[in-house]
Amino acid sequence: MTDFQPMARIWFASFCAIWALGPAVANAQTGACCSGLQVCDELTEGACTGDYQGNGTTCMPNLCPVTLTPYVDPLPMPAIAQPVVGAPGAAAHYEMRMTRVPLTLHSELPPTTVWSYEGQVPGPTIEARADEEVTVNWIDDLRTTGGALLSQHDLTIDTCIHGAEVPEAIRTVVHLHGAHTFAEFDGHPELWSTPGDPGDLYRYPNGQLPTTMWYHDHALGVTRLNVTMGLAGFYILRDSFEDALGLPSGEFEVPLMVMDRSFNADGSFDYPETYVETFTGDKMIVNGAVWPFMNVKQGKYRLRVLNASNSRHITFNFKDGGNNLPITIIGTDGGLLAAPSAPVNSFTLGPAERTDVIVDFAALSPGTEVLLENSAGVPFPMGAVDLPQIMKFVVQNEAGFTGAIPGTLRSFAPLDITGVPVRTFVLRRTSELDMCQVSRPHWLINGLPWTEGPVDPGIDPVRGEMPTLGSTEIWQFANATGMTHPMHMHLLMFQVLDRHAVTIDQNDNLTIGAPLPLTATEMGWKDTVQVGRFEVVRVAAKFEDFTGTVVDSKPIGFVYHCHILEHEDLEMMRQFNVVTTCGDDQKGPAEECDDGNTTPDDGCSATCTWENRLPLVGLPQGGGVGVTILGQLVEVTTSLGDNASDVAVALAAAIEADPTLMGMGVTAFADGDSVVISDPIDSSSIGDPGLDMLPVITAALEPFDPYPSQTDAQGTDEGGDTLYALRSLMGEVAATAGGVSIESASISSGSWALSTTAGPVNINDDLARADFPGAQDPAGTLSQVGETGPFSIYFASQRDLTGESFDTVVRDSAGTGFATLSLNLLDASGNEVETPAMMVGGSFEPFAAAIPASFTLGDTVQFDAGSVVGIGLTFRSTTDPAPAHVFEIDSVAVPEPGTVGSSGVALTAMAWLAASRRSRRVRRGES
Repeated sequence: MTDFQPMARIWFASFCAIWALGPAVANAQTGACCSGLQVCDELTEGACTGDYQGNGTTCMPNLCPVTLTPYVDPLPMPAIAQPVVGAPGAAAHYEMRMTRVPLTLHSELPPTTVWSYEGQVPGPTIEARADEEVTVNWIDDLRTTGGALLSQHDLTIDTCIHGAEVPEAIRTVVHLHGAHTFAEFDGHPELWSTPGDPGDLYRYPNGQLPTTMWYHDHALGVTRLNVTMGLAGFYILRDSFEDALGLPSGEFEVPLMVMDRSFNADGSFDYPETYVETFTGDKMIVNGAVWPFMNVKQGKYRLRVLNASNSRHITFNFKDGGNNLPITIIGTDGGLLAAPSAPVNSFTLGPAERTDVIVDFAALSPGTEVLLENSAGVPFPMGAVDLPQIMKFVVQNEAGFTGAIPGTLRSFAPLDITGVPVRTFVLRRTSELDMCQVSRPHWLINGLPWTEGPVDPGIDPVRGEMPTLGSTEIWQFANATGMTHPMHMHLLMFQVLDRHAVTIDQNDNLTIGAPLPLTATEMGWKDTVQVGRFEVVRVAAKFEDFTGTVVDSKPIGFVYHCHILEHEDLEMMRQFNVVTTCGDDQKGPAEECDDGNTTPDDGCSATCTWENRLPLVGLPQGGGVGVTILGQLVEVTTSLGDNASDVAVALAAAIEADPTLMGMGVTAFADGDSVVISDPIDSSSIGDPGLDMLPVITAALEPFDPYPSQTDAQGTDEGGDTLYALRSLMGEVAATAGGVSIESASISSGSWALSTTAGPVNINDDLARADFPGAQDPAGTLSQVGETGPFSIYFASQRDLTGESFDTVVRDSAGTGFATLSLNLLDASGNEVETPAMMVGGSFEPFAAAIPASFTLGDTVQFDAGSVVGIGLTFRSTTDPAPAHVFEIDSVAVPEPGTVGSSGVALTAMAWLAASRRSRRVRRGES
């Protein structure tokens, strides 16, 4: 028995243990257990060696987070964009296509479908030079795998958000973040395109300090979705001053575009199907790779760091084991600081902020691993750190850049803020009705959504705040919420003045509290600033060079907004409209001129924006006259017995009395038989058989020619863009004028002037073909269908041509209308200073029966050296609809053709009926 007792005790103990567990052994609880790349098994919690999802959970698609190994893939370097004209780092023209492609973002992840620029994420880096213009044709070529134009977004669109309720599902527009440029090329959220559109041709003058910029999507209501899909890239501006500083360059200058994303098991982006107020992913992507590594040499690196996340703030730390590697800050959003900062352990960037830093690996042993980590919480700044890993640097046994960093960089002059206006912008989270009339949280600035303006003389009802061109203002952003907002202003760079704690009551009254320190990343020029929770931040901004404008009857200003993309898409975005002051003797970008007075009809309108003349010809017999301005139709009735001047007075009065146009600031006045209107004329119509209109519209066009060597109409825009027509004209001048080359191109009072070297001054058939609105002809013979418009050619001479004769032959392909030829005397700027010296009219025959006309400048017209004489053609169809008409100036012979060229000749083609710098449709979601 004694030998049995130990076994009995063991058996008894086992029995008791089993009895104690009871039914738990037979019915052990199981749940979903996640491991690997979304590998899921249903196990007990004790058996799960991965991430246990809880008792009773079952495996289902996308339940498990995608698990990837950090630091296994090398850091990609964005390719340098290659222009089709010019060279990188110089004046150039680019064709940039948005394409939908599969890219491998991590070696353990299936390919991810992305929206890219030129098949890359980030898109190719555009290298540019200060004051050397770059033009880009942004082309939406997003397609399905089968090649059809994309009609459904890869992410779910919330159609209850303003701007996302319009019928087209795919909308894109490119904003060059940090660019100082024209309003119509700024990436206005309502100037979007859809797949298959011919492209948006944008001009970037680069007249600003060198810096790191980035281009990204900015379409109204869907920015967060389009950027999530990958539409972003670098744009780096340089100059010789910065080149000479000896900063790390070449392989030692590295751009880092950092963003957070989440993935599904199939590699697709995991983004919520319903709108969320902020989005943070669980993976960091750097230059298109998840958690990459980079081998570095023993030396200094210049890192151009961009936080391209939707919502996440990132605090960057370089960790050598448990130690922080010192960081020297040398630049911010707007370029270099005045001097390098003292070494810091970390720096924080909100979405869209950029900082240039110097990190030195020289003292580290080969094989040392330096981790770039994030220590910012979510929500920022009070939340927990949920995503610390960014990328890894591995030090190699090779010498790197060891040059000294200069003690001074670029001079920085504070703006003079003495007595300048101060504007206050209160940032709030409110509850408002969305486009589906459902109450949901909104993020607003001063309680206003994107398209609504208050009754305030300082606020444009369409384009928001109205700073004056050339002025400096203080904008203070007061944050009444518990999270930080990165506030971004388009058009300009500003200076951060100070930040304070603030208390804001329900009436938006501010009680300023204790001052708070600025960081080293805020000591230079900025375009985005972090406005912390319950803080007020003041910035000083100067509004220079560019004003608001009009594109296809749509008033366009610039934009300011929170760069948390989810906030931007739900109304935390407003416009401002830079305006000019009439009579200030400073010509604004949208002004024909400003001579220091407000005299009507001297090229400077009463509002100093546009001056568009609509001449009326004939005697009314009864009917009506209509004109459309900024999309608003105004009509008046005509009566037998009136004259053209009576109609002009009535039409001007009707325009002035129209409440919609009044709200837009449109003015008009009668000048003899003409109506002079302050804003672009969309169209005009005559319903009186005794009247006719001769549209003479001078538009503030800018000189532009991306294809100076091509003579066809390649790339002609959908509206028969005047600029493309003039491009064709320029090429033919060089090709046909006996070796004459173009020395310069300029705009003066709506006319395009080409100065040529010495040579004959004869124009052949191919050169002078009139481009009317609606023209689309790839062969270069530009025609007009059912339209009316002027075509003019001007010659300038350095000698007096009084008394000389001009011979011309004008031919019309159809001969179904009537036209007038006129001789006009203009000053050196292209402004008419005399009434037509002669006018010849009559029916035009087809090409086979050309009708010559001869003009002689009489003694009564003084034509001084340097002045301009113009030969103008205006056509009006006698059939409806009109057939296609092509007008050719067969020849224009200037006296003594062998001698005029040696004196200097300028050939000018007038812009016809163009009221903006480009022709395209404006698509927008109405409020």
